[in-house]
Amino acid sequence: MISLCFISAVVSQADEPRFQATANATDNITPIGGKHVIGVGFYTETTYPLARPYASDTGASSGNSQDMRFQIPVGFGLEASYGITRKFEVAISGGLDFFKTSNLRQVTDKGEKIFDEAKYNLYPIMGILRYRLPQKYWAPEAELGLGAALGTINITATKNPRETQTDSGPFYRGHLAVGTGFSWGEGASLHFQVGYAINRLGAKTYMDSTGYHVNQKDYLQGVFSKAFLSFYF
Repeated sequence: MISLCFISAVVSQADEPRFQATANATDNITPIGGKHVIGVGFYTETTYPLARPYASDTGASSGNSQDMRFQIPVGFGLEASYGITRKFEVAISGGLDFFKTSNLRQVTDKGEKIFDEAKYNLYPIMGILRYRLPQKYWAPEAELGLGAALGTINITATKNPRETQTDSGPFYRGHLAVGTGFSWGEGASLHFQVGYAINRLGAKTYMDSTGYHVNQKDYLQGVFSKAFLSFYF
């Protein structure tokens, strides 16, 4: 009787559904990019200047030229990409690039501080060629970006009354960077890059006849860094 009960229990357990461990979530991660794969994403970037692009001068009589305050431009925008092969990807991006710097010109008898200022809100449009070594979970990559930024540069110098002059784009720019992409989920990846960028502003002197002028260097160049999140379809 005991034997029959034992056999019955074994058969009953064999008929019960057995649960198997599901694949780890990372198994659903797909390779980054790929041939004929379309991607869309969001990026943020900056260029850490190697030299200050603006200086203010009180005039030739004093020759007192001072570099403006050190500031770092900030940019962000959207990108769309297409995989030509498993290794080569082309992309186009557009966004906003913001920069503002100043120099204390004088303090009035009333204690009012008067600054010379240089600022811009530019709208860069970039064409990008990206080379990637395809891996499943991560991928080293390099990219070359060339394009132009639309918008205006606004310079305000000390004068009575104060005066603002502008310079209109396009302002040409480019960058070369290397980095790594990481698979973040199914059809999604997170990328970090560092390299060198050069943004041509054009050498110019603003308010040259006022005795209070601002000098703009030909280039804003420096260490380029970028991070972006992409979704692939």
